[in-house]
Amino acid sequence: MGIDLKQRLRNFGWLGADEVVRLGTGFLVTLMLARYLGADGFGAYGYVLGIVALFTPITLSGLDQYVTKHMLEDRENVGEVLCTSMALRLPAGLVAAGLAIATMIALPQPAGTSLELVLIASITLLTLPLQTPSLFFKAAERPKRIALPRVIVTVATTAAFAVLITLGGGLADFLTLRAGEAVLLGIAAVAMMVPFRRHIGHLRLDPGLFRDLLVTGFPLMLAGIGTVIYMRIDQVMLGQFASIGELGRYTLAVRIADSALFVPMALQAAFFPAIVKAYKSGSAQYQAELKSYFSVMSLAMALVAMGVVIAGGGIIWLFMDPSFARALPMIAILALALPFVGLGVARTSHLTIHGWFWTAPAATALGAAVNVALNLLLIPVYGGTGAAVATVVSYAVAGLGTCFVFPWLSDIGVTMLSSLNPLIAIRTLLSHRRNRPDLP
Repeated sequence: MGIDLKQRLRNFGWLGADEVVRLGTGFLVTLMLARYLGADGFGAYGYVLGIVALFTPITLSGLDQYVTKHMLEDRENVGEVLCTSMALRLPAGLVAAGLAIATMIALPQPAGTSLELVLIASITLLTLPLQTPSLFFKAAERPKRIALPRVIVTVATTAAFAVLITLGGGLADFLTLRAGEAVLLGIAAVAMMVPFRRHIGHLRLDPGLFRDLLVTGFPLMLAGIGTVIYMRIDQVMLGQFASIGELGRYTLAVRIADSALFVPMALQAAFFPAIVKAYKSGSAQYQAELKSYFSVMSLAMALVAMGVVIAGGGIIWLFMDPSFARALPMIAILALALPFVGLGVARTSHLTIHGWFWTAPAATALGAAVNVALNLLLIPVYGGTGAAVATVVSYAVAGLGTCFVFPWLSDIGVTMLSSLNPLIAIRTLLSHRRNRPDLP
């Protein structure tokens, strides 16, 4: 095994450890808080975080890959890239926090929530841009430098949550701790840059790059807003049209279903290089790789969906109080959305290769519109179960249905649709394997 491959495997190990720790501790904190706060208290917690989450894309976190690409292409001016990116994202964080606060003021406040709680939670929006320097370590293939402090902060925060629960902390205490974690992550990212000051060049603003990031970030921001709307607006609407306890049950169901979202991202990272290579080799090879990609994604997410239902049932019955029992059908319904989520993630590779960057915000806008409309119809009658149905339909529309709305995606839509049939997906994979003798 070559030195370069060993280094890449070590890098993957550090990045993977960071991701696993964050997901695992986040899920543990969710279970602890849901059990401690009960359905009503956890509903208030979910509503406040839902308000803040709606405006996270405005911090331009979607630019991370583009910024990393710039640092890889212009290693002599990494300082300019970092400085310019932060100069754009810092005011964006202020705007996002201001909009979250304004939304809380404008809407009726559900029981257990308050403007003060949103003020505390909005601190995370202000500190997200401070984590921009962590991109330098990914570009420099030194993820250990940032992964290690992030893991330490995350584990320490989880322990602090456990202590607060033991001491009988309140909702404001938990939100303050969550904001404190974001502050520490931002400080860690900036502090870790100090020893590498001589490697990053001059810290100065590049007006041309600023305009480039602004133009590129705009469609990415719109796509992120659309995605967040159809992923999180249901929690805000439940807070307005249903009981706070129903929101608590739905919030737990969402957290359990969302725990599986790392799977499509991992598959995308694994398949994308082969997809790019196949695209350069010709149309036939590209189509074969795409069919294989969608088939793997569809089968994997179907299995994950079954696992989510089984695990969710065990969690509810073994660890939660009886007030959460009505979350079970919500978990089962939300699990149906996972194959559509996976196919939507897989489709982004196709869009990226062809440079169809404006397709994503258009697709997410349609999904968001469907989600809001269905929530207005279903939540007043069916509560969290109705919100779960709206989520599944909106995911299906955004990830698959829009392929038949945009003519340039109709062919890929047929491929995605057929991959949902497990028999066709398995046959596609077997055929692909026979035609690729290089595969193990």
